[in-house]
Amino acid sequence: MKKILMCYGKTEFTPGRYLEDGFRSIGHEVDVIQTTIDFGVINQNDFLGVIFVESPSKTLVRVKNINLV
Repeated sequence: MKKILMCYGKTEFTPGRYLEDGFRSIGHEVDVIQTTIDFGVINQNDFLGVIFVESPSKTLVRVKNINLV
């Protein structure tokens, strides 16, 4: 099964953490990136999709090589 890639600043109470828990509870494997994602480095075929979750209390995840998506 392919994984879901989530990009967000993870804490106990950020909205993304609840979404991540939800995906895991229905059987999805989830990878989390918290600082910088480089689409030139990751194998995009491993993932169903990429989700960015913004949180006002955390810094946004930086994106490199967005043109490859």
